[in-house]
Amino acid sequence: MKHFKIESIRPRIALERIVATVAALCLATALCACAGSAAKSSASKISVSKAMGETYQAALEAAHDKAADAKLLAIRSSSYSSEDAPSQWMYLFYSLDRAYAYTVFVSDGQATAADSGPMSISPQDFDAIPDASAITIDADDAWNTIVESMDGNGEICTARIFLMTYVKGDEDPTHDAMKWFFSLNESDNLTSLFDNGQNKPDNAPARLFAVDCANTSVEELDAGELAAE
Repeated sequence: MKHFKIESIRPRIALERIVATVAALCLATALCACAGSAAKSSASKISVSKAMGETYQAALEAAHDKAADAKLLAIRSSSYSSEDAPSQWMYLFYSLDRAYAYTVFVSDGQATAADSGPMSISPQDFDAIPDASAITIDADDAWNTIVESMDGNGEICTARIFLMTYVKGDEDPTHDAMKWFFSLNESDNLTSLFDNGQNKPDNAPARLFAVDCANTSVEELDAGELAAE
């Protein structure tokens, strides 16, 4: 009888240990998933608006008031985007006829064009600059694609965004062109967002992503490369 009791208890003890081990593993997995989603969760709160569509059309009309042959060279957010600050856009255009560049700021649907200055682009390169219709993925969709692929424990607080249709000075001016670049948590932007460091996250690393307009592929780059330029 004594022997029977011992043998009856052992399976119960083993079962309890298995249950406890499985519970611990599930808890660890849940904690890892929670930690791994910190970047995605914070990034999803950042508001990135469309840069093309009506906003771009307003900019294009303003540029053509300056020069009828003006082509789009670049798009950039005029300030960083954050949870409470949707992106506002500025556009750089170039006129081959006038060998001159123009900057157009668009805010709340209103476009304001300004002279940027003389600039030299060869006729061959000018002809090779793609039409804006080749930007098949807009900034907001590109950002959503990045957020879906985001991992890591660091908080994402700010995003500065730009795209170039042409990169003057590159051996291949199309190498970094037609890609949305998202520079996250730049130090100056974090300083502006968190006055005196109040409520600033302990872990907010600088990160740099690119989304290719041709195939919507996402690539994370070395954020230090941008700082070195």
